[in-house]
Amino acid sequence: MSDMGFTKYAERFEAVCKEYAENTAITFMRDDGQKDHFTFNEVFKNTNTTKEKLKNAGLYPGDRVAIISPTSPNAFYMVLALAYSNITYFIVLRSSINHSFVYVFFDVCIYC
Repeated sequence: MSDMGFTKYAERFEAVCKEYAENTAITFMRDDGQKDHFTFNEVFKNTNTTKEKLKNAGLYPGDRVAIISPTSPNAFYMVLALAYSNITYFIVLRSSINHSFVYVFFDVCIYC
């Protein structure tokens, strides 16, 4: 993605989160059948918190990251934060882990 495309994505993400701040952005169904609802404002705040953690961990645009995670709100925030930070990512299902593949092709592996 070009820098211009990334800039537009980041600006659009912020604009949508502000415009629909109190609307439900995602609904997550837990294993017990209960649903958790998250507003656009919560998504934006959690994504920015995750983005800052990635930056503090030394990850920057151009890095390649593998995410190994079950489906969860935290995994969702991680994906958004990586995209928002212009970091390349790939989701690896735990059931299909091949560590040599993950570590050969990616700079960092994140377990959520």
